[in-house]
Amino acid sequence: MAEQGWVPSRFNLAFDGPENGSLVVFNTLRGAMLEFDAEESDSMRAALETGEVSRIPAALCEELVAHGILVPATLDELAAVKARKAAGVADLNRLDVVVMPTIDCNFRCVYCYEKHAESSMAGQVREALVAYLEREIPRFKGVMLHWYGGSRCSNRTPSFT
Repeated sequence: MAEQGWVPSRFNLAFDGPENGSLVVFNTLRGAMLEFDAEESDSMRAALETGEVSRIPAALCEELVAHGILVPATLDELAAVKARKAAGVADLNRLDVVVMPTIDCNFRCVYCYEKHAESSMAGQVREALVAYLEREIPRFKGVMLHWYGGSRCSNRTPSFT
């Protein structure tokens, strides 16, 4: 299988696992996560870092392909992501809602431009949002609810009950 031109996905993250010497690989595009024991971790780490997958056993290679850890060398993953995004934007069966319960985000990302003023979503706004969602959700096959502004749990007043 490795001879067919497989390469590690550009969306893989690899980090030390919970067991001594183990390796965890997470593919952010597919949401797949695999853990490799100490015996497999060195060869997997080398294959992911160098792109040399020919030494990976065929059975393991099939599992890596099935989880998106390995992809065809001819696949333009970035183009696939852009196409998926465009399809999502054009999908009239999907509702996307961004909820910002506070500007006082606890993440403090280095690129953030917000002033992080202590704030919380007003009760009237929460009620209007819930009414909107109750009215709109039944009209769509898919709903993407995005929380923006850090952890909801850090907000001192509950956003929704």
